[in-house]
Amino acid sequence: MQKEIKDMLKDGKLLVLKTVDSEMRAFADPNFIYPREGVVCARDWKANGQCGKGLHGLAWGIGDQGLFSEVEDAVWLIIDVDLPAA
Repeated sequence: MQKEIKDMLKDGKLLVLKTVDSEMRAFADPNFIYPREGVVCARDWKANGQCGKGLHGLAWGIGDQGLFSEVEDAVWLIIDVDLPAA
């Protein structure tokens, strides 16, 4: 797995794991609806490091598992993120 992650990072990719409700709405902001496929972007994104702006999930699924929904009909998303060029 480590090799695959390193290869993806080298190719400028990151995978993010996230849960949404059955209607594809973000739990933190039910006004934000994720598409079932295709491009998603946060119109309110700000590069200030503060929570509440942008898209949220766990990079590589690593981190606080309590951030995932435990409701039975939650939808699990794997989001392919293009990283900015270094």
